Amino acid sequence: RYGKPVMASLENYQPARDGVDLALTIDRNIQYEAERVLRESMDTMQATLGTLIVVDPHTGGILAMANEPTFEPGEYATVTSNEVYVNAAVSSLYTPGTSFQPLTLALALNSRVIRADETYDDRGELTVGRQQVTNADRQAHGLTTWPKMLAGSYNVGAAHVAVLLGPTRFYEGLRSFGFGAKTDIDLPHEAPGIMWVPTDSLWNLFYLATNSFGKDISTTPLQVAMAYAALANDGLLMRPYVVSQLCEQGQVYTREPITVRRVLAPEVAREISHILAESTQLGPQEARVPGYGLAGKTGTAPAPDRTAPEHMYSMVSYVGYGPVPDAQFVIFVKFEQPRETMWREGAAAPAFSRMARYLIDYYGIPPQTSSS
Repeated sequence: RYGKPVMASLENYQPARDGVDLALTIDRNIQYEAERVLRESMDTMQATLGTLIVVDPHTGGILAMANEPTFEPGEYATVTSNEVYVNAAVSSLYTPGTSFQPLTLALALNSRVIRADETYDDRGELTVGRQQVTNADRQAHGLTTWPKMLAGSYNVGAAHVAVLLGPTRFYEGLRSFGFGAKTDIDLPHEAPGIMWVPTDSLWNLFYLATNSFGKDISTTPLQVAMAYAALANDGLLMRPYVVSQLCEQGQVYTREPITVRRVLAPEVAREISHILAESTQLGPQEARVPGYGLAGKTGTAPAPDRTAPEHMYSMVSYVGYGPVPDAQFVIFVKFEQPRETMWREGAAAPAFSRMARYLIDYYGIPPQTSSS
């Protein structure tokens, strides 16, 4: 253009070579519905951020992964904030809240420090490490079953179970579920999460209590989804992945599912699934699908502003699977800063239910019962 010579040589020329074709675990129909459910729920709740993940619990294959707000790849130059480029499902941390309680319960059942048919005395408060744990409703509930504890998200019950477990078994169990480390999904920029353990200088005994109900710990949405997938998969934790096949020069290479480790005994996984299914019937009605047994749990994070009204949440989530006992899918959904339903713990339940109804119809799963 400017009349200057450009030196070039053809001696080392290498002709172009076709790249590798990839086949994904993503089901485009499930992905389309996941994006629609997430987008419409975001509008209804007036939330600022949202994530929805659907996983095959038996293989670890990601069937759908959606984030809002998002962008059109062909129109990336119109994006006003680089934040939309971040895949929040694998790269962004959040406080999981009470969705951690079933995991604490599962570890206690696996260690045999509690039984599935037991009750505990909920006095509304519990002192751990010279600090006091209280229920979110500031109430005592007396003799309480595990399904009732999960349905009511009672912090005292989760802390009581964690104390019975003790720090060593509790944190070894969380590590076994995959927390505090990357899942090694075949996607870039995965965050490992943040989990303080007794060997860290910042850890104190009160963290044993708060971590039991998902406070003072940071995870990715994918980590929580895969932990629940282990519950649905008879206690086996799978490695999540999105590339199922590679095709190069006519050769097809199929990637087989990878089992990471056994987290729970099969009978314990079935016990916690039964407890979760029962608690779902006691919890938010919006999470249920008539005729099908679904196992799920709410998760919330309180507003960071101390002057905010009681039970005002900056994050609401719901994670679950079904139908129980032979679960075909795991669904994780999370919304941040919901303005319209910020006082409702089960605000994310309708999105979970919509996605579950779609999957049940899509897979042609027959009803289990005639009750809701």
